[in-house]
Amino acid sequence: MGEFPLPLAGQLGHERGGNELPKKPAPGRGPVGIGDELRNSTSLMMCQFSISVGIQEPNSAEVLAILKACELCSSNARLVGSNIQVVSNSLEVVSWVNNSDNFGNLSNLKAINDIRGNLRSLKGLSIIFNSRALNVDADRLAKRVKTYWSDLGFECWGFLCLLGVLCLLKVRSGVFFLGFFWLLGVFVSAAGVVWGFFWGFSSDVWVAFCCFPLLVVVVSVVVGCLCCLSLGLFNKG
Repeated sequence: MGEFPLPLAGQLGHERGGNELPKKPAPGRGPVGIGDELRNSTSLMMCQFSISVGIQEPNSAEVLAILKACELCSSNARLVGSNIQVVSNSLEVVSWVNNSDNFGNLSNLKAINDIRGNLRSLKGLSIIFNSRALNVDADRLAKRVKTYWSDLGFECWGFLCLLGVLCLLKVRSGVFFLGFFWLLGVFVSAAGVVWGFFWGFSSDVWVAFCCFPLLVVVVSVVVGCLCCLSLGLFNKG
């Protein structure tokens, strides 16, 4: 569930009368809205929602958001009977909802009992925990790896086409190009290793500076050599 700040009454231009000033909320506290989206088992988005929860402790606000999600599932004909997972980034709240002996503080008791009632009546509904940071990183890495592999295929085909043309034209400098690309790949990979040694490895550095160039080099050299051998380029040196 994601939280976002709502404007305070004073920021909306409402007058309080007299000299009374709006109270300053405690650090990290204040009127907030909270919302999320509901997806089915195939990750198809069913609906989006957001609610105002006023001044709440974060976990209590999360309870209200989960309750709202459950109410949507029970009141919407499109959602009734669907396999829907309500994902929360609060491990405490998920444990409160799924553990009958725990409900946090007393202010959460009614909302949690209502959530449990919805879970009993809606067989396809479940509340699970998933870290927000974990979700963001997984999404980022998945997209970047996909991008790297797409770029890798493009570069490999480009190198192979170049080598194929050189071999078909029986240009002796094709061997020079093979050596040039091989040395370039080794240099870039070595630079990635040095970078990782001094500034720390990450999956992005490893893929971009090590695996990517080396794989291009291996594929280019192997296929290029096979083309050269098949055309007798080396024998005519």
